[in-house]
Amino acid sequence: SGDKTGTGAGGESFFGEPFEDEAHPRLRFTHRGLVAMANETRNANESYFFITLVLDRADELHGKRTLFERVVGP
Repeated sequence: SGDKTGTGAGGESFFGEPFEDEAHPRLRFTHRGLVAMANETRNANESYFFITLVLDRADELHGKRTLFERVVGP
């Protein structure tokens, strides 16, 4: 997973060709520590991700970024 080229420039998707973003309407950016896809353009699905930090809400991201998981810890 991630940048298989080791250059930080992304790389080819595991699936080969780009595919549609998988943003789900029930998954919302309402907490800090959420891991999501950071595409340069819609449906690019490159190997870039971000983690929300000091956010309570980020309504501008709803439906625009694929949300994966929430980071938890002590």
